[in-house]
Amino acid sequence: MFNESRKETKNMTQAQLKYDSNLERESFKYNKPVGIKDGSIYFLNEIFNYKDGMKGATGTVLDPVTQSEIDENNDLDNATEFYREIWQQSVEGGHTEESLKDYVQDCLDHQDGEYPGHDCSYSELHEEGKKHFNDDDIETFNCVGGGRCFNEELLSSFDKVIDHSLIDLIRQYEKDDK
Repeated sequence: MFNESRKETKNMTQAQLKYDSNLERESFKYNKPVGIKDGSIYFLNEIFNYKDGMKGATGTVLDPVTQSEIDENNDLDNATEFYREIWQQSVEGGHTEESLKDYVQDCLDHQDGEYPGHDCSYSELHEEGKKHFNDDDIETFNCVGGGRCFNEELLSSFDKVIDHSLIDLIRQYEKDDK
């Protein structure tokens, strides 16, 4: 289904190029950084092409997080404000009998990320992401978006372009063929 004459398919390996016969869909995984806009780094996850001609590109948007931001978010007062409404709903729903203070401490002791509300999805991209920022204080990233996140306005306005060839590739898969 991918046009074999296209430059991007010539270097695809079997492990990277996947065909799903149930969906009649080919996809190619990249997980490579494209650019930085307003402090967020954008990764191209994959390009895809369905038998019916629908095609596109999916991505992930990550915001850098410094140790001072982690410390601030883990501050008991800030964490209490973050968890207050969640705790109230848990009490009203009969899911906890803990005090707010105990509930917050329990959440802090057992949180999945580095701080309350931290979305550490796509953590496998974090080390690569750090390479593209000049800030040595970046400890992690917060996943703030993704999916079909690339449009022409974004592709034309990155503050820092990391890989122009990926921008060209995304344009091929996200262009409107009307």
